[in-house]
This record gives sequence, C-alpha cells and structure tokens, in this order.
Amino acid sequence: MRKQKSLESIGDAQTEDSDDEDKRKTVALTDEPVRRSWKQKYDTLKRNKRSLFDSIGGEEKAPKTLSRQRSYTDTSLDPRTKVVLEIVETEDDYVKDLEVIRDIFMEPMKKNNLATPQEIQLLFSNIDVILGVNRQLLSELRKQENGKGIGEAFLRTADFLKVYASYCTNQANSMETLSKLKKDKKFETFLLYCNAKPECQGLELTSFLIKPIQRICKYPLLLRELIKKTDEVQPEFQKLSEAFAKIEQIVAVINEKQRESEAQNKMIEVSEILVGAEGYTVITPTRKYMREGELQHYSSSGKLKPGYYFLFNDLFLYTKKKKDNYLLKAFVTLDKAVIRYTSTYEKPTFELVHPDIQKVWPIVTSTEGEQFKLMEELQILIEKASIFNVVARRGSLTVTIPDYRNPVKANEKSSSVFFDCEYYDKRTVEVPAGELTFEWVKYYICSEFQVQDCTMLNGERFIQSQADLDEILAQNLDRYELMLYDPYEQSS
Repeated sequence: MRKQKSLESIGDAQTEDSDDEDKRKTVALTDEPVRRSWKQKYDTLKRNKRSLFDSIGGEEKAPKTLSRQRSYTDTSLDPRTKVVLEIVETEDDYVKDLEVIRDIFMEPMKKNNLATPQEIQLLFSNIDVILGVNRQLLSELRKQENGKGIGEAFLRTADFLKVYASYCTNQANSMETLSKLKKDKKFETFLLYCNAKPECQGLELTSFLIKPIQRICKYPLLLRELIKKTDEVQPEFQKLSEAFAKIEQIVAVINEKQRESEAQNKMIEVSEILVGAEGYTVITPTRKYMREGELQHYSSSGKLKPGYYFLFNDLFLYTKKKKDNYLLKAFVTLDKAVIRYTSTYEKPTFELVHPDIQKVWPIVTSTEGEQFKLMEELQILIEKASIFNVVARRGSLTVTIPDYRNPVKANEKSSSVFFDCEYYDKRTVEVPAGELTFEWVKYYICSEFQVQDCTMLNGERFIQSQADLDEILAQNLDRYELMLYDPYEQSS
C-alpha cells in the first residue's frame, strides 16, 4: 500500500509561525485563504521541474517512484505469459488508482469539510469496500505461478465482486454530485491542487471515478483471452472456465442493476415534471419506468387531441405537454386495467379501460404496427400487475410473508436479537427470539428498509440460507453487524 500525505490543514499557511496547535485546527475555511493557499501550492508544483506536472505536456517523464512499468508489453514474451502479466499488473495499477481516490481526493475532502457526509457518500459510494475486495484479489493473483492459480484466485474472490452493483448503480448520482460541487470555487481549487499531484498522473477525478466500472467489465474479457491461450488438457483450463462463467454472470447482474437504477432515476424525473399529480403516488419501491412517447386520444366530443404517455411496469400515465412540464390527464394503474381493440374510429385506436373508475381512454397511435406493439406490451404488464403472492403491505411496500405451513425451527434463544444494518443508511432491526429463521430475519430487515429483497453480508460471509444464518448465530451474541446490498443471484 502506498501511503499518501493527507492535505495540509488550511490553517497551516496562515499560522505557520505559530506553535499553537489548537488555534491551527480552528482556522476558518473561508474561500479566499483556501484559494490562495492551494493556488500557491499548485503554482509551486507547476514550476517544479521534478514534478509530474511538466510531463503532462510531454516534456519530461514521470518520476521513477511513481511510474508504472508494465512487463506485459514486452514483445519477446509468449502470448499466454503476456496475458497473465496483464491481469496481475493492471490489477496492481487499479488498486493504486483506488488508493488515489481515497487518499488524494476522498480523505482530504472529509478532513477539510469540502462536502457534507451525504455528498461524499453520493460521490464515492462504497469505494472503501471495493478497495478492500480488490486488495484481496490482488493478493490472490500474486500467488499464481506461471499462470497457474489465476482461475482459482478469481473463484475465491468472485462473490465479493458483487459489491460493485452498489457503485455502478450510483454512478449517475456521483456525476451529478460532482457537477454541483464544482460550482464552489473552493472545491474547484481543491481539484486543481489534486490534479497537480504526481499520484494522479494528469487524470481528473472524473477519470478515476469511472475506473471501477471499467475494471469490473474488463475481467470477463481478460479471462476469455487467457482461456484462449490455455490448453484444454491443463487443469487450469477448467478453473479459468468456471471463473469466467461466474464473473460473466456477476457482471450481467450488475449491468441489469445499473439499468434498473437508471429506470428508477427516470421515474423520479417524471414525478418532478408532472403537474396535477397531487394525491397520486408516482414513486414506489416496486415501480419501474419502461418507456414514453407521443400519442393522441379522442375526446368525448370526438376531436383528436395530442398527448404524451409514460409507461411503467404497473402504471400508465397520459399527459399533455405544457412547456417543460406535463399536465396529468389520466392515472391508470394496470392491476385492474383492460385494453381492447376498436374499429369505431377512423385511425388505428385501442381503448384503455379501468372498471373501478368507469373511464375509457381511446388511444391513437401513429401506425397499426405501433398500436399492436404498445397493446402487446400493455397486456403483458397488466397480466403481471394482476398476479400477487400473499403479502403484507406496509405503506407502499410489498414484502412476502414467510410460509407458516412449512416452518423452519428457529434458533434456540430466549431473547430478541438485534441486527445493526447498513444499507443506504444505518438502522437497527430487532428480531424476536421465536422468529430467528432466515426467512423471518430477511422479512424484518426488508420491511425496515422498505425494499422487496436484499443480500446480507456479515463480515466476509454472505447470508443466503438457514445454514449461513445458523453459523452466524452460533456466536451466541445479542447484536450482529450486517452490510446490505441490492439482491443478486448467487452463482453455483
């Protein structure tokens, strides 16, 4: 691990001749002193011929202590050795990049109060967790000998790579937060100072923040290339194939989670531009944005009027565009809705009917092809929205009740157990002694956080079954710490 010096206190420049440490710590972080202090440091770095700053323009090479020599670019190496070295050496580079994010950007931001804790969380997400996971992966990769052990290293670490789901789904929030923070001169000057540091090698924070997403998507490509260079009769071939399949599945789930997150953000965006939606609930944990587009509808007088629709997995919104906003005309939940084709009108038309409110909306599409496509999608969504398990409803949340008909014997404890859970915030969940089964523990936790599902992690162990929970509870404690993540499939 490379140790980085944390950013000097802003007060150092103002009180450098003073021995009063307490006074030094309490110097106010006003804009101009901060700007002058960091600008001086920035200019000093710029003038320093030994720094990396000048090499950005190509005049000098980076200092040897910070250069990243890569053996895998050696053309004299055999193809398989080159791929092996590329995996190990680029992983080492990547871990160093994660350390730069933490040591050069995140920790100084915290120390100097350049952003609120909420903004720092949005900006960097779970980068500390990712750093820990990839340090472990790098340690495993370094154990390989002549390429033997690469597959096993990824197999041992693969499940922990699922923590990337939280980081990837937060990417839009991260970029939005960074854009807002850059409007502050103090923060902008801080970034200039950081960018001038040799450790950043001329890269800005934005470039570093995208690296985890690039890296997780790179693993299947690197493994596939190594498999191509490995003889099928070698024992390593099977391990590599298993690792590739497992990580490819994890990356696919992460990509799907990212798409769901984008859809969730779109739902929030739609709710903010709707006019006349007071009294309606647009945002719910189970609702997903599907698509939107222009439509027309026939009014009660038979006139054709322009409109715009937003389609969700359980909701159809029909609106009329008003400058930058949309006036809500119809709020149709799909659980009881009916669609039917009609030839009553001159143009291709179908009717959307909601029996509870006895309302019919004649919807006109531009072509018959578009009509049938939208009708088919609506029919599928209506059928899905109409099918429910036995559920307990808490506000807008729907969570499945554990089945009492096939009970699992609860852990033999006489008192409740508390789970200190960390998800998007920290909460303590109490589970009664008689309900310490895997199903009921998850039920209580999901209900508390208002989600339908989650993946639980205690230390380095995933809790995905009754056996996993029993092993944790065998410690016979009254309180346990859990990290929660968005749900994903466990690879076999």
